[in-house]
Amino acid sequence: MVPVQSMSTSLLMELLVDVRDVSVFQFAFHDTSELPLFLTQPLLDPNDHAWSLYGWVMLYDWAMQRREVVRFDGDVDSITLVSKRYDPQPFVPGSLDASQRPDNFSKFFATYVTVVLSCVGAVMVVYGCITQFRVMGRNLFRFNRVVGSVWAGKIIQYERGITAVALLSSSTIELRKTMGLSYFVSTRRSTLELLLVASEATWVAYTLQDVLAAIFTEHSYYAAPVSTAFAWATLIVFETLVPSAPYLNLERTCKTLVVGTQVECRSGQLHFGHPVRLNVLVGMDRPPSHAFLDKTLASDHHSFCFDRVTCIMSGLITVHTAYYQYVFDVKSWSIYREPFQPPEFNGPHAAQIPARERATRSFHSFDRFMAVAGLAYMVISFNTSLDNPMYADSTPYNTTSTVFSSSALYANIVQFEVGNSLAIAIQGLKNMDICDVAQIMTPYCWLDFHQQFPMANSSALRNVGWQGEALCWDFPPILGDDFMASAHGAEWVQRIQTTLTTVEDEVRYWRAFGLTHYTTQFQNYKTMGLVESFRIRNALGFEYSLPLKYGNASMQFGAQTSMKLYWSFAMDLSVVFNMYGFTTPTLSPSLLASSPHYVYANVSLHETFVQLGVLHAPLGAVYTTLTKVLGPFGSIDARHIPAPLSLRQFYSIASNTISALMTTNADAQLAYSDLALPTQWVPCPLALIGVKRYSGSILSANLSQAFYSQQNLSTHAAYARAAQLDIYTLNVSLLQFRHDDGTALVHNLFAPDAAAFWFFSWGLVFEWLLGNRDVVSFEGDEGRLMLMSSTAFSVESLPNPNVILYLMSRYTRNVVVYITVMIAAVAVVTAMYIVGSVGRVEGWNVLEINRVAAVVWAGRPLLFLRSLVAFCLLSKSQLHLTQFGPVGLMTAFEFDQLEWYRVVLTAGEATWFVYVLCDVLIVVTKQHIAAYTTYSGLIVCVIAIALSVYSPVIGTAVVNRVCSSPVLDFKLQCDAGVVSIGSVTRVWELVGISLVTVGACYLFQLIRHLSLPDTRHSVSLLLSCGATYLFTMGNWKYKHGYYLDKASAVITGLVCVQVKRKFYILDIKLWRMFVIDIPPDLQVPKTHPMYDRVRYAFPLLSSATSVNA
Repeated sequence: MVPVQSMSTSLLMELLVDVRDVSVFQFAFHDTSELPLFLTQPLLDPNDHAWSLYGWVMLYDWAMQRREVVRFDGDVDSITLVSKRYDPQPFVPGSLDASQRPDNFSKFFATYVTVVLSCVGAVMVVYGCITQFRVMGRNLFRFNRVVGSVWAGKIIQYERGITAVALLSSSTIELRKTMGLSYFVSTRRSTLELLLVASEATWVAYTLQDVLAAIFTEHSYYAAPVSTAFAWATLIVFETLVPSAPYLNLERTCKTLVVGTQVECRSGQLHFGHPVRLNVLVGMDRPPSHAFLDKTLASDHHSFCFDRVTCIMSGLITVHTAYYQYVFDVKSWSIYREPFQPPEFNGPHAAQIPARERATRSFHSFDRFMAVAGLAYMVISFNTSLDNPMYADSTPYNTTSTVFSSSALYANIVQFEVGNSLAIAIQGLKNMDICDVAQIMTPYCWLDFHQQFPMANSSALRNVGWQGEALCWDFPPILGDDFMASAHGAEWVQRIQTTLTTVEDEVRYWRAFGLTHYTTQFQNYKTMGLVESFRIRNALGFEYSLPLKYGNASMQFGAQTSMKLYWSFAMDLSVVFNMYGFTTPTLSPSLLASSPHYVYANVSLHETFVQLGVLHAPLGAVYTTLTKVLGPFGSIDARHIPAPLSLRQFYSIASNTISALMTTNADAQLAYSDLALPTQWVPCPLALIGVKRYSGSILSANLSQAFYSQQNLSTHAAYARAAQLDIYTLNVSLLQFRHDDGTALVHNLFAPDAAAFWFFSWGLVFEWLLGNRDVVSFEGDEGRLMLMSSTAFSVESLPNPNVILYLMSRYTRNVVVYITVMIAAVAVVTAMYIVGSVGRVEGWNVLEINRVAAVVWAGRPLLFLRSLVAFCLLSKSQLHLTQFGPVGLMTAFEFDQLEWYRVVLTAGEATWFVYVLCDVLIVVTKQHIAAYTTYSGLIVCVIAIALSVYSPVIGTAVVNRVCSSPVLDFKLQCDAGVVSIGSVTRVWELVGISLVTVGACYLFQLIRHLSLPDTRHSVSLLLSCGATYLFTMGNWKYKHGYYLDKASAVITGLVCVQVKRKFYILDIKLWRMFVIDIPPDLQVPKTHPMYDRVRYAFPLLSSATSVNA
């Protein structure tokens, strides 16, 4: 303790030295002198310990950034002053949109795998019932690794596993609160959670083992389960012994975005996880399904090789009839018919070649030309109403940091003009905390709708929770014992306590009594909170919300000046509880005017204000004048006045005309930019020039002396005259007070005898319309004043880049790039085989790289997503933010069509949907696919180009503000409208055109060649279904078998390496290695015309018979 005490003492002495000059000051006047005195007082005064207590409080506020200390250096002296105390600014941490969060994608993939596993499991149960559960039970223990790889795919399987690994690598924390202090606590997972998450993490091991299975096939049956179990145990032990703990690195770095306006700081980094645990899973292998699944006994004649339930796990759907056994292979998307026997190989995996010979023509120069043409095709294929000027904006958006501004009064305007509908008000009452209902700034009228009990409008009482109401307000005792003793009073209280109605029923009830809106009064003891956003609708119909305005709601009783006019119900309750209480048995104060114990029966609200210190007696000159003009304080209603419709119409027409002119006319823009803009307007009516006066704020008693101080538009004159007449009729005025006697000097903005002032009046009413000023009607017992407020400075802020929805677009872009890179890699390998084969390949097959290789190597789901991206590009409007004019004064959206070559390329991308659709239907169309697929793609491409050129999509915006009130008279949530940048209709048009085109072309081909035989049904199980019917193989048939050149093999997912007379073939569709040993007697003789080409090809395996249509 001694070192700590000595350290504290030394720090205290240093602090006293550092802050000895920090002071507060006060201006004072001496009775014998008119010159002001400048009084200072240091915060810490050794001779005044009582004052030093308050000084320490001010220093604490300074340390907590609630005060500021500034040193003023002048020619005569320097002084260090502490500022006033600033209220903390409410701050809500920004959060990513739900669609922005990366964990949503992980959740989607995990859910997708779960759904797939559930569906496959359900099918397996059905097949188990059909076969009377003749199942090899040991195979069911491989359910996750087999079904996940075959049915969900390795990539999604890996994604699910890596999600669990990331979860294990992250620390778990909880936010706790003790004695008013909030703090984070690092917690540990329960045993059950740890076991489940660790088992999910082994999905990564499944994927890594699957990748290595083609090499370690012979050892995978036993090694994979053991290694997976070891990984699971290792993860549990590692997480138990070395749990992940969060740590914080504080290091503030700041940069200036806008000099003197905006600074961006990064305070540090909070780490929640470690990627080290991922290394635990690296290097583990697992075999594919057929390498470790147990076969059924040979005596089981109802199954072949695997039982039918196990076949479902492996992606083989079997259907048994009286004569045939049909098998649908999900991996190759083909249907086969019994007899279905796996090929027999000499060695690890081998197959015999059919022996019948059939002569074919030699390799001509035309085939070489097609091979070169196909290679060239691959190279080329991979290198290849908001714009209306009247809505232009003068804000420059091409600066380093664009600042946008909004009115500080905007939330109040929306509350008074939009949030006053009955439905919004009633819903707000039902949502809000019961203790906050008394803070609603609503006038007193009657207790009930039938106007039997004079007091206040009782609508709020029908829509609140009475249990909390009695607790917060001590209601209904505040209505008085006499009221509760009356039959009408007790019946009324009982009725409203049991009222449970919907919003719609309550709206009808209110309207039955003539209520059309629920508009609260003007006040400044609380700041309205507003969250307003608009929606962006894309071509798929998805809508994403972007914020327009955001403001926190807060109470500010210390800064209010409006309660002297008319206070809220909460203040009446404060009078009852604090001034009267319920301690006197004979006195039960009531807020009902008809009660003999009415709290204001013998004292006015004005006198109550004086007793509570809201007003100070005697009143000053300004307040005395106001009591004569308006009436006593406490009975003055303050109502917000919206801008008249005529003013809105005139401003809309005039501003749109000027914006369009500035955008389209360079001379007008130059002239406009040369206009001198004064830093401040101080308008004064001619009648008040020379009159000593005070400022016109009726809410403040501070008497600060005021300062002294062609284009033909005939089409707008009518609107201007109508707006001017409406404003004059409303009697919107400016108010000043004479310096000598406090007489109110009221000046109508458009007074007929002050036409010279109208120029400034238009500027003031435009500020009113734009929300920079407010107009409030003050209505008292003696009169009414319609006054315009002072300027409310705009709230400036920077756009938040976190709300930009880029995650989905980045994901789809990565998918497109992945497909492009994948097909490009296949093209490169194919080109290498073409060169290695000295051009002895089937050139027509190379042209099928998009339709065959894309499906095999990338997969149909990703190709469908790529086509969907193309549909979206063809179905969205091309809007660009453009600066207009010689000085770029105006900025507006400009509609622009895609360049013709981009339209062609995008329309070509849309044909991926046709390729995917044809590939899915190939099990039905079979031999006809080669004829109609090409025509279908061309027709869809041409129609898409024509639609994009002659009927482009135009962006639209619909402004329709819809608001709700989570807390009445305190918070608002608004949706401003929707901006459509794409057309859902156009997407469906393109999809429909594709479906109709494919169907029509197929029917046309079917009618033309109704009896076309299916000669490809038994080519080979190694070929994908698309390659079986799309590849040109007539020149590669020898005897009963076919040869396949190595370049074409890569396109269909077969990577072949020849070592002497053996061919090592990796089938990426099955992820299985085949070894084919060709006997010498089955080799093509050197004298055969096919000899030159088959030297660079390998024979295909012939197996099961395809289903005939």
